Amino acid sequence: MNLPITSRLKRVSALKKTRQQDSAIDPDNPSATVGGGTKSPDIITNESVTSEDPKLTSFKERCGKYGGVNSEAAAADGCVWSDDAKDPDPIVTNTQTTTPGENTTWEGTLKKTTKGDVFNPWETRAQSRSIKKEGRDNRRSDIKKAKNEARGAGTFDKDGVYTEGAELKGKAKREYIKKARQKAKAKELAFESREFEAASERNSKSRASGKRGGSTDVITGQRDKMQSELSPAEEKAMLKRQAIAAAAAAAAAAAKKKSPNPMKASSPYKMKGSMFQKRY
Repeated sequence: MNLPITSRLKRVSALKKTRQQDSAIDPDNPSATVGGGTKSPDIITNESVTSEDPKLTSFKERCGKYGGVNSEAAAADGCVWSDDAKDPDPIVTNTQTTTPGENTTWEGTLKKTTKGDVFNPWETRAQSRSIKKEGRDNRRSDIKKAKNEARGAGTFDKDGVYTEGAELKGKAKREYIKKARQKAKAKELAFESREFEAASERNSKSRASGKRGGSTDVITGQRDKMQSELSPAEEKAMLKRQAIAAAAAAAAAAAKKKSPNPMKASSPYKMKGSMFQKRY
């Protein structure tokens, strides 16, 4: 039966529009990050230290034995006191200490807007038929493979290496194919359930935008930006930051491992009962 041209146009349009932009995440593609470092200002500390003049200190040490009383012995020793005399002024020493500011590094995950399409009812049906067909094709392929193996055909592993098989007869052959059918059907149902749930979630987010059916590129949320979406310069800067952070962490771990454990001070005496006994 030939369908009208309008129906065929709708089906072609549905295949073109059944997409969800930027919603799929590649598990092998790490999230992109942005970061950098900041340094706080240096702390400058000024300190003044007042000390006695060395000459006065020497005089006190040398003449203190005379008790501050003038005498011939004191004079002979160069120790003379006078009411008009004035002690030397204290010496003031100014010091300046500079404490370097702390380096602070930061790292964050970049985000990107996710977009999708608001499907019309016929687009949703086309998507549903596509999912069912994929599951059905996979099931039929698994069953055909099992029948071929039951006839003695070999199999190829993931590396493309062929392995000879053994032909099954009678009941063993029927049971093998029966189990393969059951397994293929369960696999098909699991695939459909997973795909329908994912499609329903994507379509629900698109409809939540409030846009009418057929609207495209509506914002549905955000996701982590992937490393492959960065420019070469941004990717190089990210990898450099990560390498520096990893090296710093390794150095800190090595320093912690080398540092000796503080030993507890032990007393030369140990208690035994209510008496102290010296330990040699």
